[in-house]
Amino acid sequence: MGWFRALAGSVLMGGVLQACLHRHGRHAFTCMVPVNSFLVVLSVAFAVLISLAALWITFHFRDEKTGSAGKS
Repeated sequence: MGWFRALAGSVLMGGVLQACLHRHGRHAFTCMVPVNSFLVVLSVAFAVLISLAALWITFHFRDEKTGSAGKS
């Protein structure tokens, strides 16, 4: 997996999921918590970075040879 695909995947994984979760969480607590746009952007950025790290770890430490151990 190249860097472009890893970055695109992390934006999709982290950005979209975090934005959707934030939207639904905000809908549940509409009047209780004031909106802070900086914190929303910061949480989405952290989710994207964590997703990028997860994708990198997954594809960096994957060994193609070990997947055929159970095959005959």
